[in-house]
Amino acid sequence: MSNDIQPTRNNAHVFTLDTSTERNNVSKKTFYGRSVTLLGSSERKQHKAQAKISLNKQLNQLSNLALSSTVLSDDKQFAINSLYKRKVEVL
Repeated sequence: MSNDIQPTRNNAHVFTLDTSTERNNVSKKTFYGRSVTLLGSSERKQHKAQAKISLNKQLNQLSNLALSSTVLSDDKQFAINSLYKRKVEVL
């Protein structure tokens, strides 16, 4: 019996820019043969904040996955102890 619980996959890449918000007056440069768009400071801050939120969500999913896996252990006493530990952490 497998106790593996997989988190939901987030297909959105952190560094992907939405093309609908791209403006014509934004300067584009070539970096190592690839076309890149230079962001203004407000856009950079917005993307950085979105990346932090996305990372926080993924880390929460992984930590919940680890807690769930320990609770679903085949060892009954270990599962009971991990539930008690979890209850203490919540309180």
